[in-house]
Amino acid sequence: MSVKVIRVPRLPSISRARVGKFARRAGSAVAGAAHDEKHTIAAVVAAAALGYASRKGKDGKSLVQTLPRVPALGVAGTYAVVAWVAAKYTKSRMARHIATGLAAVAAYKAGLGGGEAIEGDDGDDDVSGDY
Repeated sequence: MSVKVIRVPRLPSISRARVGKFARRAGSAVAGAAHDEKHTIAAVVAAAALGYASRKGKDGKSLVQTLPRVPALGVAGTYAVVAWVAAKYTKSRMARHIATGLAAVAAYKAGLGGGEAIEGDDGDDDVSGDY
């Protein structure tokens, strides 16, 4: 008794060279898009880093609470100004993008009304408004 092996025809496989060429092209496109949007990525990473630093640690304090700050600006505003000044003097585009992200966070917090109170401000405005 002889056994006859029946082979099912396969679809032609894509060669490694074609797959490699496609992967290189896709990787190049992703890298190009990331390069074009690096200012946005830097701003988002700066805001995310500030948010991460705001989380409370095991001791109940966050890293942001220990950082020096200008009370009228808050932490995000203070470090936005620091990054902006660093960008001006070092001509660093990345520092400018980081300043943009931190300034956006500071503007959001100021608009939210959750900004930090100015030391010595009791909330009583004795200004008549007539200038």
